[in-house]
Amino acid sequence: MNKLATAFVSLAVLLGAAVLAAPAEASTAGTGALKFGMDAQSVSKQSAAGAKPDYGTLWIGPWTLTTGWAGPNAELLKLKNAGVTPVVHLYYWGDDISPSCIESGCWSSLHKTQKTQAGWQKLTDQLGANLRATMGGKPVVVILETEFNKANMNGYETFDGQLATKAKQVRAAYPAAQVVLGLGNWNSAAWGTWDRAAAASDMIGLQGMRGSTRDSTTSAYGLYEATLAGAKAAQTKFGKPVFITDIAVSSYPTSTWAAIQESVIKEFFANLGPLKAAGVRALVYRAWVDDPTMDLANYYGTAERHWGFVTSAGVQKATAKAWVSGVQKERASPATGGTTATTTTGTFTATFTPTSKGNDWWLETKVSSTQTVTKVDARVNGGAWTSLPKTSYGTWAKSVHAPDGAKVEFRATSSTGAVSNVQAFTW
Repeated sequence: MNKLATAFVSLAVLLGAAVLAAPAEASTAGTGALKFGMDAQSVSKQSAAGAKPDYGTLWIGPWTLTTGWAGPNAELLKLKNAGVTPVVHLYYWGDDISPSCIESGCWSSLHKTQKTQAGWQKLTDQLGANLRATMGGKPVVVILETEFNKANMNGYETFDGQLATKAKQVRAAYPAAQVVLGLGNWNSAAWGTWDRAAAASDMIGLQGMRGSTRDSTTSAYGLYEATLAGAKAAQTKFGKPVFITDIAVSSYPTSTWAAIQESVIKEFFANLGPLKAAGVRALVYRAWVDDPTMDLANYYGTAERHWGFVTSAGVQKATAKAWVSGVQKERASPATGGTTATTTTGTFTATFTPTSKGNDWWLETKVSSTQTVTKVDARVNGGAWTSLPKTSYGTWAKSVHAPDGAKVEFRATSSTGAVSNVQAFTW
C-alpha cells in the first residue's frame, strides 16, 4: 500500500525617512520558508537532531473505527503541546478504492473489514468530534483520501462530488482545519475530474515514493523532477497552494539505495526555489526512523521498512544530516532579510513583506494597502523594473535572478496611478 524568526526587523519608510523598530517574537521558520514535517512519533527525535518539524503526520482509517481514538488523540495532544501542527491522513478507502467499492461496499482483506459509505461518514464524523475535543481551535491539516485517484477511478465524477462534500464536512465540523486534496502524482491529464473537490479544498496534495521493490534506480533519481512537474500541473489546473503530503525513498537494499536516498533528498533541498515557484508551501517526508514491523503486504513490501533516515537500531543514515542541514538552511535564508517596509507617496501607502528571500531565482512579496493595488514591480541592483504577476494566494512573484548580496527594490501602483516604492535592501 503506497500510503501512505527568527527575528524580524520592521523598517518603516515614510516619505523617505527610515525608522527601525524592535525585533518581533521569533517563530519556527522565517518568512517565506517552506514548512516541513514527518511522522508524529518522531517529533522529539527530529528536534534533538536540530530540525523541529512544523508538521507531524498520523493516519486514521477503517481500523480506527475498531481500535478507537485513544491512540490518535494521544498523538494530537502531544503535537499540540509541542507546538507542531497535526497532519491527519483521512484514509478510509485506501488501495481497495474503486467505483464499485464506493457504490456497493467491499471487503478489505488488508484491513479485515467491510468498507461502506456509512463507515466513511462515521469516520469523518468521529474525526470532527475528536478534533474539537483535543485541539481547542488550534490549526490542523486534514489530507483527504491520499492517492484516491487510482487508475480505475479516473473520470469517476461521482466521487469528485463526494470528496467535495467531505471537505466541507471536515471544515464545518472543525473550522480551524485546512483540507488538502490527496492526489497521487500520476496521470495529471485526468486531474480535471476532481475540480469540485479541489475547489472545496484549501490546498492540493501530492505524494511521491520510490523503492527498489517496485521502481528502477532511474525512476528513483527522477523523483524531484516528477514532484516538480506534478506541482506545476496542479498549480496550473487548480490555482491553489500545493502541499507535498508524503515523500519517501527507501534505503533498501543499503548497498545501492542508501546512496540513492541521500542523493534524492539533497536534490530536493538544492532546488526548493522551483518548487516554491510552482506553489509548493510544505514538504512532508514519511518517517524519521525505520519501522521493522511494517506490514509486508503493503505496496512496497520490504522497502517500506526502510523509509527512515535513522535505522531501527538508532544509527543515523547520511540522509539524516542532509535533511537537517537542508531544513536549517531553508529556515535561515529567508530570516536573514525578513523585513517589512512601508512607503508613502502622497496619499498612497503600501507595505511590502518579502516572502522568498534567500532564493537566488525567485522574487516574491506581500503588499498591503488601504487602496487597491493593481501592479507590483521589482528591480535588482538598479536595473530595469520587472512586473510581478499576482499569485492565486495573494502575493506578487516571478522568477527573477537576484543573487546573494543584490540590492532589491519593490514598487506598487494603485488604481489611481499613484506609485510607492521601497528603498533598496540586501537580498
